Amino acid sequence: MKVAVFQPALPAYRVDFFRRLAQAYGSCFALYYSPVDMGALTSAHDVQPWERPIGVMRHPVRGVEWQVGALSVRINRGDLVVVCGAPRTLSTLLVLLKARLKGARSIWWGQYWTAGASPRRQRMTMRLVHLADAILFYTDAEVARFHAEGWRHRGPVGSLNNGLDLTDVVRTRQPYQASARGRSLLFIGRLTAKADLGLAIHALARPELSDVTLHVIGDGDQRVQLRAQAEALNVADRIVWHGGTTDERRIGEVANRCAAFIYPGQVGLSLIHAMGYGLPCLVHGDSAQQMPEIAAFEDGKTGRMFERGSVESLAQAAVALLETPAEREAMAARCIQIVEDAYTTARMAERFLAFADRLMKAEPVE
Repeated sequence: MKVAVFQPALPAYRVDFFRRLAQAYGSCFALYYSPVDMGALTSAHDVQPWERPIGVMRHPVRGVEWQVGALSVRINRGDLVVVCGAPRTLSTLLVLLKARLKGARSIWWGQYWTAGASPRRQRMTMRLVHLADAILFYTDAEVARFHAEGWRHRGPVGSLNNGLDLTDVVRTRQPYQASARGRSLLFIGRLTAKADLGLAIHALARPELSDVTLHVIGDGDQRVQLRAQAEALNVADRIVWHGGTTDERRIGEVANRCAAFIYPGQVGLSLIHAMGYGLPCLVHGDSAQQMPEIAAFEDGKTGRMFERGSVESLAQAAVALLETPAEREAMAARCIQIVEDAYTTARMAERFLAFADRLMKAEPVE
């Protein structure tokens, strides 16, 4: 049996998960992906024996993607094919059809919901998942929502609880002592519209946050715009731009002196990263405009929520968090407990192997 996984890219945060699968499946495992520039997340690395770089991701028409080379991958009866659940990637849908025709089993691995997705797109996605023999969502919360909203599938439906390799985080992390953290906030993530970091910069200009410093780890297409905004609001001297990096020692040097994590926009794995450092988190409370990883967050226990898009609400939530040191220390402990129990690449691999074994042993359902 060959295990063939198709992904649009190979970002650094996925490498450990795939490495663990390769250790379990041996030479039978292969990852097919396209060369995509995601800045520090796809920086040069030692190519592993299980990596199979294929063609680029093309956009033949608006809203449609085609992964060059995907259909050329050989698939045989009894193989397991895993695809990234993106309905706009036409080549992925044809890979699923090819797997069915060849007698292979297949898994649709993706999000049940994506921040800002329209109901129409959601319905289309839930129809297309039936091309696969099974579904793996990002989180347990998505599985519950899938069933609660009346969707069904002929095969197994599960989740991995999308997480990170926290090995270096645990090694770098220092105990959270509120008295030693000052009034510094940390943002980790790509500087894109999705992050809405400009909201935090506006909040810094409010009187109640006049003594707060913001540390920014990340890079992206909004870097110049955000720096100009900070200058215009006269808060540039209280923002430290660290650039994009995946070096956990550098990240830890910053995270270990910050009081809390802030992500004004649609937070994803950045939340898991920050919680791994035991940082109480500030995120908005509009669940329809959040990524699946928000499932790891517990309002009042791992941080505080604010009204999406509201500078005033964000500032108030930040003040409330910064001025309750005992609460922050309890939150720090809860953050670490949640992510180490359920949101690591080690746990993801364990869950994938168990799910795949269940699928391969089950009788085919037409």
